[in-house]
Amino acid sequence: MATHKISKILTFICCLLLSQVAASQNLTLKLQSHGISDRDLLQLGNPVTRLNQSPAGIAQRKESPDTLRVLAIRVEFQEDSNNLTTGNGSFELSTNSEITFDPPPHDVIYFEHQLLALTNYYKNASRGKLILDAEVYPKGLTSSYKLSQEMSAYSSANSEELLDAGLSQLFEEAFQLADASDNIDFSRYDSFILFHAGVGRDFAFDFNPTPLDIPSVFLDFGILKENLANSDLAYQGIAVNGGSFFIRDGLILPETQSQQGFEIGLLGTMALMFGSQLGLPILFNPDTGLPGIGVFGLMDQGSGNFSGFLPAEPCAWSKVFLGWESPIEIRAGDNLPIAASRASNQNKIYKIPINSKEYFLLENRHRDFDGDNVAVGRDASGKRIEFTWTAGGAPSIAHEQGIGVITRVDEYDFGLPKFLFYQGELLVVEAGIHIWHIDERVIEANFASNRVNADPDRRGVALKEADGAQDLGQQYGFLSAGAGAENGITEDMFWGSNPINMLVNNSTEVAFTPFTTPASLSNSAANPQILITDFSEPDTVMSFSVRNEITVAGFPQFTGSTAPISNSLVIADLNNDSNKEIIFASQTGTDILVWNSDGSKLIQNEDSRKIEKLNGEIRTLPLAIFASPKGSKLFSTAIASADLQKNAVIAVTDQVVAAYLPQDFNPPFGRADSLYVFESPVKLTTPPLIIDTAPNFGFQVVVGTETGDLLVVSPDGSARFIPNAADDEISGLALLPLDKIAFTAKNGQIGLVEFNGNQIWRNETNRTISRAPVIGDLAQDGHLNVISITDDGEIHVFDDSGATAPGFPKATHLSQ
Repeated sequence: MATHKISKILTFICCLLLSQVAASQNLTLKLQSHGISDRDLLQLGNPVTRLNQSPAGIAQRKESPDTLRVLAIRVEFQEDSNNLTTGNGSFELSTNSEITFDPPPHDVIYFEHQLLALTNYYKNASRGKLILDAEVYPKGLTSSYKLSQEMSAYSSANSEELLDAGLSQLFEEAFQLADASDNIDFSRYDSFILFHAGVGRDFAFDFNPTPLDIPSVFLDFGILKENLANSDLAYQGIAVNGGSFFIRDGLILPETQSQQGFEIGLLGTMALMFGSQLGLPILFNPDTGLPGIGVFGLMDQGSGNFSGFLPAEPCAWSKVFLGWESPIEIRAGDNLPIAASRASNQNKIYKIPINSKEYFLLENRHRDFDGDNVAVGRDASGKRIEFTWTAGGAPSIAHEQGIGVITRVDEYDFGLPKFLFYQGELLVVEAGIHIWHIDERVIEANFASNRVNADPDRRGVALKEADGAQDLGQQYGFLSAGAGAENGITEDMFWGSNPINMLVNNSTEVAFTPFTTPASLSNSAANPQILITDFSEPDTVMSFSVRNEITVAGFPQFTGSTAPISNSLVIADLNNDSNKEIIFASQTGTDILVWNSDGSKLIQNEDSRKIEKLNGEIRTLPLAIFASPKGSKLFSTAIASADLQKNAVIAVTDQVVAAYLPQDFNPPFGRADSLYVFESPVKLTTPPLIIDTAPNFGFQVVVGTETGDLLVVSPDGSARFIPNAADDEISGLALLPLDKIAFTAKNGQIGLVEFNGNQIWRNETNRTISRAPVIGDLAQDGHLNVISITDDGEIHVFDDSGATAPGFPKATHLSQ
């Protein structure tokens, strides 16, 4: 009785996964270049300009999940007996098949289950940020749309051009047939999938007896237009619903991938092609099909892990690009936690800048989060399947009898490499840190053509292989030392005791620095001085340390500002101790911050700011506030000599002119002492101009006003005006010898006045000027010129007498 019950409820049939057999017969994914959608279904913005945006900003727009409606149609061909194609052109509807996985009958329920598997994969990979709502037509259990020709008519084994034309024709005919046969409102759907009878031409057999099978493909708008537009420049796509809607792109997929004695999951192919629908570029070499990131990501050989039943999760860059993850940008830190995708810890991906266009992304890829050495899947009825590895390192499957399409799996990354054979011992490694080198110059230049990883020597998304050998994408012979490493191996990951990394670097610790193999250099071989060390052992939450030897100890420091003004940093020795201080003027307020050269506050206080990191962690960061002058707009600061012991920081807002000393003695209250603070009766409009009249009068501060006057403030805080310098708001000031002051005004006036108030000259440009003038000797004759550029790009040059220089004004067609 008990035996019968166990047999009835949970009968397991154990078998070696066919990929083990496939490996011995050289069966690998035959990845072919295909299209990429330009429709921005996730509403993330232009894919190239998006690269220059904050990844945090992209992810923050994903407060609620994206839901995409998917329409799938089933089509079969005219019946044939062609030995160059698989099957006879019709769907396999038999219930007596010997096929175990993705078994027939391949009816409407079968395809609904396949789409449920795709939905669950992307829900898992996006951590709930993408939901697919799929529907299959025709609705009849075994119904399908019948095409006008045999399968071979839509395929070609010898010409890519003929193949593109045939696939485009197949796609158009199928959806127009669906449009004519059923009352489908195509405008309700975001994505369009064609499932055809037969298998996909998607695997590289030693000998392929059916070369006219239809390859799986994503057809983008460019391919459809090239093959279907018939020179119609206004072509919008495949017309349906009486021409009120146009299908611009879509997927072509087979009913199954099982063929030639191999049982292969359709999910991997579906997930890869749907990645192109989402706007992900392929990450293998489009010219050769050779790996770019190998088994470590969906958009390459990873789609075929565990024979397509366990497609790998998208790599870190893909998740960031789609707005599913926000990298934590760092330059230095000790024992930083980095969590696997299934961990509750939100520190998933770190970004370490190399330069303005390159950076490293770090992620923790854990293949067995539960630590039970099994990935568990279920079909739609709940029947169980177990993916495991034998003690000898071979993949195997155990499943409940009568299992259908596997619709959900708890660990899609379970198919990542886990074994390492070293010094006669088989080591098991369940997790490791991947370090990705991202080059946005390469991505920007090659994204539209879907060739991001076309150059194996300069990939846009490249894995830094911890074993020191750049094996991914190589073609090794069977007896070569690198054989088997071309798709990615366990030792490509970083973890604390990776023996291969230590061996190649003759080191007792695992590290990634400018001096290790691989090295943390830019793609131009520049040394950014990035050192990543202290890798922990494999775990669901690992850790590492990073430091940047270019960065001075004590930095970076928090400014409290997200938009520093131009020229807002000043370096000066304020207290004459031979160590220079850093002065920063904020635009998000009127705070002036000053740090000592070691990163400490010049003025000791308790000022700080709470910020929320991308992972939700609240951090309290110190703010080195020096002074906070009254006003709503702070201009860049200047430095003036107060006495032999110290220099003053001169600050101008729209309301005050202030001079602050580098001390807090009178009494100490966490702010710099002021030499003076002068409140202006009129709005101030320019940064300070310092005129040193020592030893008689000390430094004088000159500032422009909105009334066209110049305000002059003396060291004792008294002030006077130089009236009517201009007839409009002063835009900027510049100093000439003998304390002459050049000015520009909003109304286009340019002039020169003496410090005592005498006007030397004033000219009209009849333009708007928002910039300060520049002083220079253009003719190299010892006579200085006053130079200004108007807002519409016209350059004006005057000599010290106010005469226009020969050849000016000159239009540049430059504007602000």
